[in-house]
Amino acid sequence: MKPQELSNSLWGWSKLGWLFDEQLQSAAAAAIAETAAAMNAQEVSNTIYACSVSGWKLGKAARTALRDALLKHLQATLEHFQQMPAGQHATTGQQLAAAMEPQHVANSLWGWARLGQQLDGDLAAVADAALLRMLPSMNGMDITQIQQEYNTEGWQLSPVAATALQEAAQRVKLTPPAAA
Repeated sequence: MKPQELSNSLWGWSKLGWLFDEQLQSAAAAAIAETAAAMNAQEVSNTIYACSVSGWKLGKAARTALRDALLKHLQATLEHFQQMPAGQHATTGQQLAAAMEPQHVANSLWGWARLGQQLDGDLAAVADAALLRMLPSMNGMDITQIQQEYNTEGWQLSPVAATALQEAAQRVKLTPPAAA
């Protein structure tokens, strides 16, 4: 199965609320483990999101493959944004393939948290840096998802990123201004 076919199928099944029996979960996990490295940013995001909202259990190979794919795309996103002015994001098809859009980042991190996975080591550092660059482009829903992940999963943001997240939430009027 091609990465897009797998990602679209999992996403569609999750939207329909279909539950997977053990055999189907095992087959999906094996397909994820085989194809995650070839997934583009949206496919990684959709796959993580689908697995998380459906409560599917992933084996170690599938989790590792998705983590590696997520890290790869967050790194590509960070590299892409480091070459662009602050607040600007991908505009061409080639740029979009290389970088995750704000919604992809929010959905991926939210889904990663819902899967009960930790944000640690190199993944934490890259997610923190990418988040800093993407916050100005995120909408209220994206910011809410990010806040939820960090508030409920015990993930740690750097002090700079935590402040930026709070300011972004205020920008879209999600939280009251901090007392001076």
